[in-house]
Amino acid sequence: MKIESFILKIASHCNLNCSYCHMYNMGDLTYKNQPKFISKENLLNFSTKLRSYTGKYSIPHVFISFHGGEPLLTNKEYFVDCIETIKAINQDLEITFLMQTNGLLLDKKWAEILKKYSVNVGISLDGERKINDLFRKKHNGKGSYDDIIRNLKSIQDFDVVKGIISVANPDVDPFDFYYHMKKVNHHQLNILLPNINYSNIPAFYLPLDKFIPETSSWLISLYETWKEDTNRLSIPFFELIIQLISGYENFGNHLIGNCENGVAVIETNGDIEVIDALRTSFSGATRGNINVADHDIDELHHIELFKKYYFAHTTDLPHDCQKCEIKEVCGGGFLVHRYNKNSNDFNNPSIYCEVLTDLITYIKKDLFYETA
Repeated sequence: MKIESFILKIASHCNLNCSYCHMYNMGDLTYKNQPKFISKENLLNFSTKLRSYTGKYSIPHVFISFHGGEPLLTNKEYFVDCIETIKAINQDLEITFLMQTNGLLLDKKWAEILKKYSVNVGISLDGERKINDLFRKKHNGKGSYDDIIRNLKSIQDFDVVKGIISVANPDVDPFDFYYHMKKVNHHQLNILLPNINYSNIPAFYLPLDKFIPETSSWLISLYETWKEDTNRLSIPFFELIIQLISGYENFGNHLIGNCENGVAVIETNGDIEVIDALRTSFSGATRGNINVADHDIDELHHIELFKKYYFAHTTDLPHDCQKCEIKEVCGGGFLVHRYNKNSNDFNNPSIYCEVLTDLITYIKKDLFYETA
C-alpha cells in the first residue's frame, strides 16, 4: 500500500452552507470538535512524518491538496508558512500543490501567492446563478454565484484556477450548463455525483426512482454536448471512462476505475484519516484515533475502513459486481455510494449503479460505432 495524495485540512470551518455538503449537512457532527485551523505543531509533525513515509516507501512525488472547510479562511502569511514548512522538511520530495476553494475570498493577493507557489486551484460552482445559489448558499441565506464570478474575473490574468468542480444536477439543461462552465473556466470541468448512499439521501434527491434515471439521461446528454464541441473543455469523468474502455490498467481515481486509492486526509487536529466523504455513512466513520503527533502515516494502512477504500476498485469489489462486464471501467463506483447500514455495510453495488452502467454502456457503443 502507498499513499501518494494528501488532503491537508488547513481550516475546518466554512463561509458557505451548501445543502448537500458531506462535511456539515449530512449527519456527521464530529467537525464541531475540530480546531478551526491547523496548528504549526501539527503542520510540522505532518511534514516530518511525510518525509519519513515517502522515504520508507520510496515515493518520489506526492500531491498535497489544501482543503477545508474553506482553506482561504486561513491567514495569507500563515498559508505561505505552511508551504514553506512542508517544502523545507521535504527537500528531496517532488510536491504538486493543489487547493479546492469556494472562491468567495479569492482576490489578487491570494492569486499572487498561489501563482508564486504553483498551487493549482479548483473552484466549486454548480452552474448558472439560479442553480448554483439553490444549493451553494452563504450562512445568511444569500447566494454565492455573483461573488465567485466577480472574483474569478478579477484574477483571470494570473491563470491559477485550473478547473471547476460541479455536482451533477439533472434539473439543469446540459447544453447550457456545459457552455456556461466553459465560459467561466476554459481548463477543466470535474463532474461529481452527489454523495448519497442507501442510508443517507437528502429529501431534495427524492424520489430516487426519478432522480437516478434523470441523472443517467443528463450525463449522457452532457457527454453528447461535450463530444460535439470541436474545442472541448476537459471533463475528466468522461475522459477516464474512454481511457478505461480502451483498456487502461491500474487507472482511474476513487470515483471510477481499476486502480487502488492512495489518498489520506490530515485533519486540523493532526488526525490521519480516510477520505472525508465517507462521513455520510455514519457520524465518526472516518475517525481512527491516529495522529501525526504520535503515529506514523502508514498506521492508516491497518484501519479497516481505509483498506476498504484503498482496495474498493480491486480486491474489495462488492460481491454483486464481481461478474459485471464493466467492472474494469466502473470499479464499483465510489465507496461512499455503496453504504447501507441495514444491508452489508459497504458490500453493495453503488447507489449509482444504473447511472454508471447506462453512461459507460452508451460511451462504449459510441466509441465502437465511431471506429467501426
